[in-house]
Amino acid sequence: IDESVKGKAKNLSAEGVCIVTEKEIPGDKDVELDISLPGRKKAVRVHGTVVWTHKIKSQDKKTAARFETGIKLYTIDKDDENSLLKYYCERMTDNLLTYLHL
Repeated sequence: IDESVKGKAKNLSAEGVCIVTEKEIPGDKDVELDISLPGRKKAVRVHGTVVWTHKIKSQDKKTAARFETGIKLYTIDKDDENSLLKYYCERMTDNLLTYLHL
């Protein structure tokens, strides 16, 4: 059964992404991700495999359980790849400027 789970990207690298969700995603599962990027109407679609997942300890009992999931990316449409790489490079540049105080 295909199921949709919403989450937020915690970090992104050239090989994968870490997402935070309120529902656990089983390991070794192939997944399809739609990643919304600022300034782009259409989400970037990527495919990957869940390589790890763990529960995040809640700060209090009122907060819903959350899970971090590491996904290794393996396919992406060429146009989507260009958009994702552009976004990734822009974020890296922003971070470098912060660290280098330029």
